[in-house]
Amino acid sequence: MLLDPVSSLVLTFCLLGFLLYKKVSVGLVLVIAPILLALLTLKPADALMVLYDVIDPYSQSGLFALLIMTSTFFIAWLSYLYDDCGEVRNLGDSLNRFTKRTGLLLALSPAIMSLLPIAGGALLSAPIVSSLIKDSNLCPARGSYINLWFRHVPVLVYPLAQSIILASALTGTPLFIVILFQTPVVVVMTVVGYFLGLRGGTYRKVEELTWNRGDVKILVKSILPIASATALAITLSITWKGLVQQGLSLLVASVTGIIVLITISRMARKIIGKSLLKWGIYDVTLATYGAFLFQNVMTIAGIPSVLKPLALSSTSELPLLASMPLLLSFLMGSVISSLTISTSMLAGTIEFTPKMVMLLYTSSFLGYVISPLHLCLVFTLKYFNTTLYEFYKYAIPSTVMTYLATLLFYFILP
Repeated sequence: MLLDPVSSLVLTFCLLGFLLYKKVSVGLVLVIAPILLALLTLKPADALMVLYDVIDPYSQSGLFALLIMTSTFFIAWLSYLYDDCGEVRNLGDSLNRFTKRTGLLLALSPAIMSLLPIAGGALLSAPIVSSLIKDSNLCPARGSYINLWFRHVPVLVYPLAQSIILASALTGTPLFIVILFQTPVVVVMTVVGYFLGLRGGTYRKVEELTWNRGDVKILVKSILPIASATALAITLSITWKGLVQQGLSLLVASVTGIIVLITISRMARKIIGKSLLKWGIYDVTLATYGAFLFQNVMTIAGIPSVLKPLALSSTSELPLLASMPLLLSFLMGSVISSLTISTSMLAGTIEFTPKMVMLLYTSSFLGYVISPLHLCLVFTLKYFNTTLYEFYKYAIPSTVMTYLATLLFYFILP
């Protein structure tokens, strides 16, 4: 016997929360949850069909989902291959040599390392930040804040980040437009991070730099794959119009990044198969499939039509856009899960505009950054031997100021 949409949704959310509490991977959770929802609301044959329809290559939406999934796979592969072949360490060492001021390096190290979206990647920059705060007279709590905050600033506009790819795909907004509207938020986050994290430190200026032509070569080599993929993703996103073309642009960019890395790194050629054994690659790919599946099942089950009166009863979409993604990401510790659920519930009730996407994405992201379930936060606190309370003394004011600035942008942007 099939259940009504509301009861089915409640049961699905209960399962979703339980699986996340048990630390089941996000990819599996985002596939299991919509399958349960489909079984509760649809006939068995229809439930099976929707699993295929999501990635049906003969439909525009299915082909787009396939392209986004494949792009996500290659981007994750690029990240792990980067780490396995040692180019991540080369990049960190190069940054250390080329930066004259320790204050600049404190912000740059986690920001640059964020271009490689590896789970728990905050540990890549933590050693550099930890060594620098000792010379800068900054406490460990502020070091943990600097490492986590600046690691996540670039992700709001980074075209190869899974979160911004999904925000673009699930709302039907071109990637370049999403990046354009997120740029003011990134500026605010940077300024806030400076005043609450970096200001007041004692920073030394290195008069004589210890680099030579070989160091320049290492820096260029280590950053070239991600730089070429990023530049190509942005360029193609601007020039290639249409839903399928947007997905194709990301696929071309991600594959290009892998080709460049394998071409310039001998080590990458030797371990190319090893990186494919990493579960993280398949987890993010599953999560992408689950995001599209969740949205399709919600639509077919008629859940948006049930929620529509709730949305229409409000004079503005602002309360839903501003509060629901923030709360979900904080409780679940996953910006992907928050975006998936929020867009799935709102897709049938509102028509997304660029500034709505900005508010939805930023709200999801801020809740995720300060969530106690956030892996980067857990690893950072452990590394710096500090507490969540001490971290929140810097992170909560930063989040509130960024959140209020985002609301202001929502009202003043066209």
